[in-house]
Amino acid sequence: MRASLFRRSALATVSAVALVSALAACSSGDSEPTQSEAETNVCDQVAAVRSAVDEVQALSVDSTVEEAQTARDDLSTAVDDLTTSAEDLAAADAQALTDGVDAIKTAIQDVAGADTIVGALTDIQTSADGLKSAIQEIGDGYECS
Repeated sequence: MRASLFRRSALATVSAVALVSALAACSSGDSEPTQSEAETNVCDQVAAVRSAVDEVQALSVDSTVEEAQTARDDLSTAVDDLTTSAEDLAAADAQALTDGVDAIKTAIQDVAGADTIVGALTDIQTSADGLKSAIQEIGDGYECS
């Protein structure tokens, strides 16, 4: 029973941190997280799901129905939050790719037909570096501890 209370406290702490992070993101004016922010959110939610599963596994013959229902509800909420975070990450990855390709298109489009690319080469290469970084971020995935 004591372990269950500890796990609830841990889950409440993780949930509070996630809520504060979400509120901070909303107040910053950005409605969509960056790739890095989305990965952090996924990792936070993975931790919340692990904690909720631990809470379910900590149920014993001495547990009450209310404790079982709370564990079930906490797990359901944690999985729903993880699903949302994973969807946000997929959207952030897609947006990073689109932004990268658009930057390259714009940089190359800005070169006049008869000109060489010398004047635009820095912009083109910088845009390509940005796209490469987005691709690398997707390829690396996320490593939650």
